[in-house]
Amino acid sequence: VDAHLIGQETSDQVSLSNGCACCALADDLSRQLETLARDHDYDVAIIEASGVADPINIAQVIYGTNGCHLDGIVAVADPIALEEQRGNHHIAPLLQRQLQAAHLVLLSKFDLLDKNGLQIANSAVAEVAPGSRILPIENGEVDVRLLCGAADRGASLTNTDHFTNFEVATAVINPAGPWDPRDLGKMLEESNHQLLRAKGWFDDQQGSRHHLEVVGRRWSIEPSSNSPIQGLVLIGLDQEHVGAAATKMRALNPN
Repeated sequence: VDAHLIGQETSDQVSLSNGCACCALADDLSRQLETLARDHDYDVAIIEASGVADPINIAQVIYGTNGCHLDGIVAVADPIALEEQRGNHHIAPLLQRQLQAAHLVLLSKFDLLDKNGLQIANSAVAEVAPGSRILPIENGEVDVRLLCGAADRGASLTNTDHFTNFEVATAVINPAGPWDPRDLGKMLEESNHQLLRAKGWFDDQQGSRHHLEVVGRRWSIEPSSNSPIQGLVLIGLDQEHVGAAATKMRALNPN
């Protein structure tokens, strides 16, 4: 799914083999970075890791890669879900690890917060990671110069203790649909689906294709006439919840 989304923007991409950049894919990531540094005239590479990745493990890969140095680590925090995540014993250790490793914390969904909500979110991040630089952003927009200068003179890690990789459950729905987008939206709005993430494409009863994005309790469905592929990936904390969400989606098919 991600490869196709990126492919819609550029044809120049390299896919890593199946796995996680902070554990199983460490050697593959290091080789690709060395190739970029050796064969191309690039100044900066930005690695956008999964929301359940350990940034310190990825940073250690970069430290061991010839021709590369770590400029900084940027974390994106959801201020609306932050308190719930801090209270979840599955997510809280990873959240703390990510925020404490970051040299810059971006508070997303700034446009959905009032002044009091922003203050609460800032205080929550500061409590988990004292001294962090915190920047509110709207609609995911941030000056790339901030990302490339997250650390003033390169990054140093204060906590390199071993961390058990965060485990998630996934399910694939393929084919996805045919569903009425309104029915799917109602299911996402009203059910306690407990998905962390869902993304992909589905068809409606008329054969039109739609792009679905789910992040926690937020979701969007948009027409997608230029997508040649179809199917959804669901991601959650355990297989039971992910499987239940997949079952509810499949039940929307009138056939």
